[in-house]
Amino acid sequence: MFGIGAAISADGWNALVMNYRGMFRNEGTNTPLHTLADVVAALDYLDNAGLDFVAKDRFVAIGYSYGGWVALMTGACDSRVSCVAGIGAGNLGALAEDISSDPKTRVYWEDAFEKLMRGNPARGVGGEKTVEEILANSFEFDIRNHGEVLSRKPVLLVGGWRDDTAPLEKIMIPIARAIEAVDGSRLTPIVVDDDHAFRYTREAVLVAVRSWLREKCRPMLQP
Repeated sequence: MFGIGAAISADGWNALVMNYRGMFRNEGTNTPLHTLADVVAALDYLDNAGLDFVAKDRFVAIGYSYGGWVALMTGACDSRVSCVAGIGAGNLGALAEDISSDPKTRVYWEDAFEKLMRGNPARGVGGEKTVEEILANSFEFDIRNHGEVLSRKPVLLVGGWRDDTAPLEKIMIPIARAIEAVDGSRLTPIVVDDDHAFRYTREAVLVAVRSWLREKCRPMLQP
């Protein structure tokens, strides 16, 4: 993801890059609940593998797009994650609002998930069941409802000014406001002039992540 794993490894961080079940060659089926459980399983592995270079219970979650939602959800729900960053992050809670309020939008997303999970890159449970899972967990899946927990941790939000996949006014700004409503002192919001792919500002995003890790996360993670 933008070379972040290699870059932060060079800065002295131990980086684990993962794909969820059902993605690419991974076994299993891909659903939102499964992806969240997969990250917990990865943290459990790091906690219990006996690796002398892993600091238990002092993890940072970083994700892009859907992975940004996964990272923010993990940061909100798992106390082992001390810092969290979402880059062009989505919010399935906001998506649930759109799906439930407009039948045409529901059909669109059922079709979109069906196509995505037909074999490449993901194998899932189908578009209709994926949408049903999102709607059934709409409150828990909404990052805006986790502002209190996230306000207690350093959070980096990076958004693109021209992002029409995860628009600032629909995703990043409401999440930032939910955190700021409790305590915004640990929040770092950054907006770059780019679209969802960040194809023109990837170096700037990488610099922002490395600076945030160094200035906001490392001090609080020191033993």
